[in-house]
Amino acid sequence: MDIQRAIEKLQNEIEVLNKSPVHVNYLKDVEEAVEARETAISAMQELQQYRQIGTPEECRTAMEKQQAMKVTDIHVDEYYCPVCGTENCCDQGIVGDKYCPECGQALKTRG
Repeated sequence: MDIQRAIEKLQNEIEVLNKSPVHVNYLKDVEEAVEARETAISAMQELQQYRQIGTPEECRTAMEKQQAMKVTDIHVDEYYCPVCGTENCCDQGIVGDKYCPECGQALKTRG
């Protein structure tokens, strides 16, 4: 069962619980059951939003790329990305790129 179908099923259960004639002694149990289902629906809706962003591994990789890495291998008119090793152009030994044009890694630049 997918998340959307589970949400719909829980919403239907809430409607049934709210419409059912209940003895006063069981009212608290029904209220707690409704609250539990509402909490589950909220959690599943939040999960759907996170899945639109990407998997945890994709998010972790993106966060790591935002941690600027120092370029140490610089020559007169080129530097090498510290992550992917791609040779990129620079101006007289000064790296002007904030990100590697090939892999997108954030770079600590000099100059």
